[in-house]
Amino acid sequence: MSDKKQEIDMLYGENIFVFRVKQNIDNFSMTHVFPMQYKDCQYPVLFEIKNDTSNKLEKYEIFDDKNKPNKKIKFTFSFLKKNEKIRLHFEYFIIVKNTDYEYLPKHIDMPNELDISDSAKQWLQPSKPVQSKNFLIKFKSFLINSFRKSLSNFTYNVSYKICFHRPLLSNVTRILGNMFLNKKYWPYLTDALSCYIFGGTCAARTNLEVAIFRACNVPARILIGTSLYYQGEKWCDAQHYFFEYYVPMYGWIRGMSGRIPYEPKNCIILRINHQEDENVAGNGFDFYGGCIPWFWIDSDKVILDFPEEGKYYKSKKGWGRPINRGLIYKESFTSKEVAEKIFDITLSVWEKFLVFYGKNLVKENKRFFDNALIFQKKAIQNFHEDDLNKFIENMEKAFQEFKKIR
Repeated sequence: MSDKKQEIDMLYGENIFVFRVKQNIDNFSMTHVFPMQYKDCQYPVLFEIKNDTSNKLEKYEIFDDKNKPNKKIKFTFSFLKKNEKIRLHFEYFIIVKNTDYEYLPKHIDMPNELDISDSAKQWLQPSKPVQSKNFLIKFKSFLINSFRKSLSNFTYNVSYKICFHRPLLSNVTRILGNMFLNKKYWPYLTDALSCYIFGGTCAARTNLEVAIFRACNVPARILIGTSLYYQGEKWCDAQHYFFEYYVPMYGWIRGMSGRIPYEPKNCIILRINHQEDENVAGNGFDFYGGCIPWFWIDSDKVILDFPEEGKYYKSKKGWGRPINRGLIYKESFTSKEVAEKIFDITLSVWEKFLVFYGKNLVKENKRFFDNALIFQKKAIQNFHEDDLNKFIENMEKAFQEFKKIR
């Protein structure tokens, strides 16, 4: 039996939305990105809609997005009166296999086209918010890459130089945007070129970083996830944007502004963006302004309002702000054998959970499902108490309950 320990961590994410209806409507839907099982790194344990959610929530369903492994959940609300407010509150627990990427060599040559797998080449192309063929961005990438033949040095310089790119102008732009352009949730000028000129938020900096990677023939893609910066003690009004870059022979490596490589335990991945997602975001003064959306409302008669837990300036015009926050629920170290058992049973339970969650189960089937949820929640508590064998035991019981559903 191997003595080497594997770090596995349980992460927690929470989202709270409040919607306000501008006039009477029969119904509306909000679609949100959904926690995914990602490679051999991220394993969802539980997703739950909380009891303080409005009783106007009529139904919800989880489905595969166009590009796997991305998933979405669609919430549908019934008849609403003018100025009525409704609340949506949900949370999720995730287990990650953590790594600090110590297996990466200190020196890796910059890739050429022959080194890149066919599946990764799609993330070499420019898009509306990632203008990797723009002259200014190509010039910026040339300055960062000059005299550096090591991919490791290049990625480090991209991450840190863009993290501190135009910090003063970024703040001025943000303040002016809030004063004069705050008529919708999605910020303007978050594409790569705008970020190069004006600076910007995490979404803007990620677009610029990914553009620089692509300009230097390094496949890179934008991820959306729940940030764990504040350890759940503070709210955050957006999901977090970060990136992955492709290393031949080693695959996708996670990073973000000022932190590279970026350990998996620092963020819950909710979406891997493809070129069509980027093009939806547009650029400049488009509706999304270059910021790839992570939720969608199907009615212009509904806008976001402010949850009571948030400390926002509610006199602002335009859309309100949701609450998004997360924390590292528990860090643990165990043998690789026990870790693999945890990942295997967690994946098996999650696959069953996805089949039945949101379905109209009745009689014995509903009882079996409720029993499974009880065992899942007990397993989460076991993990928090560092009793990993008990975690496995209760997840196995949950799996058996799911199997009884017909």
